[in-house]
Amino acid sequence: VSVSAVTEIFREVPFGIAELLSVSQCGLLLLDEKSGYFEHKYPAFGLNEAQTGLLRISQAEVLNLYKISNERPMIINNLSKENLPAGIVGAGGWAAHNLLLGWVRQKGKLTGVIRVANKIDGVFVEESNRLLGIISNNISVAIENAKLYEDLRLQMKELKETQEQLVQAAKLAAIGELASNVAHEINNPLTSILGYAELIREETNIENIMSDVEI
Repeated sequence: VSVSAVTEIFREVPFGIAELLSVSQCGLLLLDEKSGYFEHKYPAFGLNEAQTGLLRISQAEVLNLYKISNERPMIINNLSKENLPAGIVGAGGWAAHNLLLGWVRQKGKLTGVIRVANKIDGVFVEESNRLLGIISNNISVAIENAKLYEDLRLQMKELKETQEQLVQAAKLAAIGELASNVAHEINNPLTSILGYAELIREETNIENIMSDVEI
């Protein structure tokens, strides 16, 4: 997956998986560290924003499913036999009648769930499981790359701001040095003028006064 922003992953991945596996619903749930819940991101294939907002499952429940599946993509073709949380199944007319769950890991930690629901032409088979496993690994790499790209972009922005500050500081320093040089060049003749002005004040001889004025 060659994308550089996580939002692009949300937009492209569900539609690509839905087409590949021939399903009516597909999307990504990502862990919110603050709430401790995996929350469904929008846009998603086959679900509107209100529906994705209802798909929300606790970290403990996800880790339980992850453990049951032996850390491999999980096929659930008969939901009536499973006691799954409504936050992963859905509700009403858009609820899933079968599910395929893939796991997104970041540095060994489970951070996301790919929710694939409602196989159009039958049930999920082992081939679907294998394909989702490959896709999950690629998504993990893509999300990590996107985060690295974002970190790099922020660092470049900070570097640019720092560089601009240094340039501004250099300009101010140059102006200060110029002002100091100008002041020095002016002070030298002013010192002489002030000295002769003091002499003129003390002189009474008109010729000496005129000589000092000339100087």
